[in-house]
Parts: sequence; C-alpha cells; structure tokens
Amino acid sequence: MIISKPNLFLAKKHLFCLFLAALTVRLFFFLGYVSHETRYQQPDSIDYHNSALCLYLGAGMYRIDTHEPIFWRTPGYPFYLSLFYTLFPSKKFGFDHWSTAHFWALIVQILLCSLIPLLVVYLTLIFTHNQKIALISGWAVVFHIGFILASMYLLTEGLAVLLFIAFLCLCYRAMRSEYFLTMTIVLAALTLGAYTWIRPMGQFVAIAITSIWVIFGQGNLALRFKKTLLFLTLFLITITPWYIRNHALTGHWFFCPMSGPYLNSFCAPKILRTIREIPLEQSIRILHRRANQRIQQAQRNTAGTGYVVSKEWECNAIALPIIKEHPWLFLKDWTKEVIKTTFDLYSYQLAALAAGTFKYDPLEEFLTEKLASCLYQQAMPWWMRIICYFEVLFSFILWVGIFGGIIWFMFMPFFYRHNSSNQTQYLHKLWWQVIPLIIAVLWMTGGFGYARLRLPVESLLIIMSLTWWYYVINKKHIEKANNSIYPPSQCI
Repeated sequence: MIISKPNLFLAKKHLFCLFLAALTVRLFFFLGYVSHETRYQQPDSIDYHNSALCLYLGAGMYRIDTHEPIFWRTPGYPFYLSLFYTLFPSKKFGFDHWSTAHFWALIVQILLCSLIPLLVVYLTLIFTHNQKIALISGWAVVFHIGFILASMYLLTEGLAVLLFIAFLCLCYRAMRSEYFLTMTIVLAALTLGAYTWIRPMGQFVAIAITSIWVIFGQGNLALRFKKTLLFLTLFLITITPWYIRNHALTGHWFFCPMSGPYLNSFCAPKILRTIREIPLEQSIRILHRRANQRIQQAQRNTAGTGYVVSKEWECNAIALPIIKEHPWLFLKDWTKEVIKTTFDLYSYQLAALAAGTFKYDPLEEFLTEKLASCLYQQAMPWWMRIICYFEVLFSFILWVGIFGGIIWFMFMPFFYRHNSSNQTQYLHKLWWQVIPLIIAVLWMTGGFGYARLRLPVESLLIIMSLTWWYYVINKKHIEKANNSIYPPSQCI
C-alpha cells in the first residue's frame, strides 16, 4: 500500500476497537481463570508484596522485622502496589490476606496494559508508515498469550512493558528523525528512567540504544552525539537518587545488586557442577555456604562504620572468581539460557498453572522439556492445549520472518548494493537499527532464561517479522512503487 504522506495515526475507531478487544480478552481471562486460587501469584510476587507492605506501613524500602534496607527489589512496582494497599488495607501481613488489594491493582494493571496494542501500532507506523502492517501488529498483540498473561500477574512485566514500548516509540521517533526533537528525547529519557525503577535492566538498555543511535541514527555524527548526550544525561538524572541511596548505605555504587544472586545461584553453580562433577543441588549449597560466610565477614568488617551490608552485592565476590577462571564454561551456559529465552513458549506458564507449580521456579529448566510439556506431556484443559499449539504456529511464522529478514535485509544488501532497490536500502537501515537492540536485550537474560524476559522486545520481533512477510508477499508491488514520487519510507 502506498500512502501519499507519512501518517502516524489510524482512525479512532480502529484504535478504540484494539483497546476494547485487548481489555475484553484480558478481563475474561483474568476473571474467568487467573484470579481464582491466587494464580496471579508467581515466584517473585512475594518479594513485591513484602516491599509494598513496607512502603504502606511507612517503613520505606526497609524490612519491617529486621529494619534492614531492601536492595534486591527496586521501589517502582512495590510503590504501585502500596497505593492499593492503602485503599484496601488488611490487619494481617500474609500474602493471601491482601487479595482485595491485589485484585484491584491487577484490574487497573490490565486496563493500562490494554493500551499496549495502540503503542505497538504507533511504533509500527514510525518504522513503516504502513497501516496494514500496523493493524496486524496491533491485533497480534491483542491475542498474544505473553502480553495477556503479563498483564494479570503480580509481577513487573505488565507495567514495565507498557513503559518500554512507550520508550521505543519516543526513542525511535527521535533516532529516525534528521531534526533535534528535544521534547521527544526528553520524554524518551524519562520513560526509560521510569521503566528502570521497575526493571533495572533499563540501565543496560540505555547503553545499547545510545550505541545503536550513534552508529545507525539519522543525521550527521555531531547531531547524533548531541541527541545521545541529552538522552543519557537526563536518563542518568532519573536513576541517580537510587544510586546515591545505595552508596550512602553500603559504600558501593549500584542500582540493583541482582547480578550477585543470579551469578551465584544460576551461573557459578553450573560451572562448579561441571569441573567437580557433582549434582547441581550440591554445587548450589556449596556456593550459598560460601556466600553466607562472605556476608558474615563483611558484616564484621563494617561494624561501627555506619555502613550496612548488601547480601546480594557480596554474592558477586563468590561467583565472579569462578566465572573469570572458567569463562568458556560460563559463556556456554549463558548462551544456552539466552537460547531458551529466545525460543521458549509463553504458554508454558499455562502448563505450570495446570500442574500447580506456578509459585516457584525449578533449579534448572530445559527447552525441550518445556516444549514437550506444552504440546503433549503435561495434562491440561483442552483450551490451554489449543493456545499452546497456536503459539507454536505463531512462533514458526514469527521466526521465519525474523531469519528471513536478517538474511534478506541486513546482509544481502552488502553484496548487491548497486542492484538493491530504495525499499531494500531503507529496510536494510531499519533492520540494523532494531535487531541489535533485540539481541542486546535477549543477551541480558542468560542467568536463567524464560519467555517472559523476552517480552520487552516481543513487539519488535512481531513488527520486524511482518515487514519481511509483507515485503515478500507484495514484492512486485513494492518494487514498482520505487518509481513513484514518494520516498521509500512511505512506500512499504
């Protein structure tokens, strides 16, 4: 479809239908199934509940029982929950006693997450200016089981993904413009900052996106540097208060010390298992014992200094020497988990719900076993099995489009630069602006891989896959459009 000028908007009726459909599907799924028997409680939900309880009781991010500061969780999502704890209080502290607050917090969360398809539509239009691709992307997100489940769990993913896609819209609009869009850059930095207060990985996203911005952004090099400088400066300002708080308490500079427990619980034990030829459970116990000894020593060393010990931060001192000594084993295990994140099915969460194992994570998971559980091994209701098979089909179409686009748009133009059309050249640059960010986000998930860690870039995967499928299906029409008076960005 060729349109006469760049159009970043669809008719209001289309957007309203997307929002209404997304809200209806999510409310139906939540009220009909997930809200029963506290199925919205996932392995990390207790942490967010306890942190929210501390905020509600006026203790801040400090444990009520020991008065120790909380470092493991950032305050963004606990603050959101604490608002509903104030509206629907309980006299008891247990998770199950706050079900009313949880219910309404998740209802509002579902309402907000129903805006995600609209943001995906806008992001698609920024990339392609093609309303057909935008609508297909929006409807794909409406019925995408990963986005549906994320909106109704007591976890950070739902609200975090909403902020992340809003950030992508703002960031790529500024990146792909030849002008210095000051307000857009400011809003992008603030949005990523808000995301980081909920999901700390936003710090690494900032590094990845500014690198892509400098290398592949529109405009001359000086303009790109100015854009990234403004973006990084404002982003760092938004997250600096938490850095200052943690440094004042511990004497160490960190935003969230989650790397310590991840490395010491997931990465280093696998290395120890390999070199010592012992069970994983035993290697985990050994490293946890070493970590406890390290923490006790650190507590003795800081006695009388005014500093407290971040137990999570001290875990780094146990895990990092093992990783540095065996980097190839670490890289092998890390890559396996990244592959698991990349190709895992979101519908495996349904298998866990059917098995009643959704409130805890196993020590280790294998992609083949998870796929088998979804497709035939785990007993589940018929409608769950249909969703699992539908996601397998969807994933096949998605990844054919991704790998096809990587070959066709990212690498082929290097060999046929003089013969490639304007559209191919345009898509060549678009894919190099987007795919590196997808890879960077996926690479961050090597500690313990599962599908929901892929969710921030799932919308990008859908959009990019569709650009390839649309190009292949309409290749003759698109190539003919290169003879039109419109620039290539308006012809796809």
